[in-house]
Amino acid sequence: MAAPKLIQILSSISKDEWPSLKKNILLHTSESSDLFKIFKYLMDRKEKLADIDDVEPIVQKHFPKLGSKVFLNHLSTLYQYTESWLVNEQLAIEPHTYQLILHRAFNKRGLYHQANQIAEKTQKTYQGKQSLMDLQTLASIHHQSHYSYNPIKYEKGVLSFSDVVQSHQQNFYHSLAIYQLELDSWGKIQNHSYEDEKERIRNILALISLHEYNDFLVLLHEALQSDNVALLIQLIDRLLAFEWPHRSFEEVISTLYLIRKLSELHQRGFDIDAKTILSKLYDFAMKQGVFSEHGKLSHMTFSNIVSYHCTFQSYEFTQSFIHKWYKDVATSHPTTTRDISLALASFKFGEYKELIELTRMKNFADHQEKAMALLLHLIGTFMNRNQDYEMFENDLRNFNSYMIRNKKEFSTKIFKGKMNLVDVLKRIDKKSKNIDLKSYDFLFFRDWCAKIIEEK
Repeated sequence: MAAPKLIQILSSISKDEWPSLKKNILLHTSESSDLFKIFKYLMDRKEKLADIDDVEPIVQKHFPKLGSKVFLNHLSTLYQYTESWLVNEQLAIEPHTYQLILHRAFNKRGLYHQANQIAEKTQKTYQGKQSLMDLQTLASIHHQSHYSYNPIKYEKGVLSFSDVVQSHQQNFYHSLAIYQLELDSWGKIQNHSYEDEKERIRNILALISLHEYNDFLVLLHEALQSDNVALLIQLIDRLLAFEWPHRSFEEVISTLYLIRKLSELHQRGFDIDAKTILSKLYDFAMKQGVFSEHGKLSHMTFSNIVSYHCTFQSYEFTQSFIHKWYKDVATSHPTTTRDISLALASFKFGEYKELIELTRMKNFADHQEKAMALLLHLIGTFMNRNQDYEMFENDLRNFNSYMIRNKKEFSTKIFKGKMNLVDVLKRIDKKSKNIDLKSYDFLFFRDWCAKIIEEK
């Protein structure tokens, strides 16, 4: 019996959130119920939920009187309650969404005075602001007020629908400016031009041409397209001076686009102090929570940031960055995340002697982290095989065994990329001639492999 989706959703809940969820569950049942006992069992094992891949042993050992079918029915009920809790938690951090729902509910019930109070307060709060959330909220409140039986629209007269059109026009313009940026970014990632979509957006933006609109995103698109270094620096200065609200969508995407463009110009040889500026951008991004969800970074995000630093900063700077920020990663084993990140940096900078010690005897948060640790440990023993060949051979067997045993945990790209790297290592070790890296569709650390082959 495979682990149900409830286990997945509970695995995403932070330590601080569990008391709130427990309180919510007890609104629907009592502490003496089988339902709550199952929830309590899972809550007591919150640090190890990711290890549950089959609930049948749990039923047999801890809830034998219930039977599998009843147990699964209880899990289904808990899932529904947890979904409801998630919605309420999200509404708590999105007061604008809560107000829009309440405004709509008041209008539906004919409670127009209460609805008008919410509308007036919302319009005062968001009028003149320029973030996507602000513009969407303002447009929605005007739309809901007009398209209801609320008599307020007759009191406002002509102005009622003017507000609807103007607020939606501003929201529409802003959304298209964002999508224009993403067409370029996602187009590069997907190797697709999006020319038709780009042309339509250009025409619409030119037609609307809002004079009071914040020009940041339009100028950002110009900077990304034209390689205008002066404009890029100007926008970076504006961003670092808190152009956008804290953790707003615009702050996030602007930071990401500027980091990518600055990195690109540096790699293309432009005369720009990329190291200093990138350091400021990343420091800003980490402090502002640009890369985080609910205040924490994912393993993959942190690993990508470390890789960026390995490209543009010194070994010492990268190590310092890891030590400063590793505790912000969402993991039950922060020191493991720290050491694996340090090992990745050691690998990138060619400090292979550090790999073995940094990646041994760890507790891992998931299969992805463990696979990366095993791979880096294998590379360490590969580079040290002249001193201890038996250790290298043992690592080869262990890594192959682990990957094959847990193949379902990895995407095809990641699984093949890691296994192909192992194949390359074995062929280099056997002094195979004419190793063609192009024959591998997916290959981890391809540039490093090419370097090692050239050196050998």
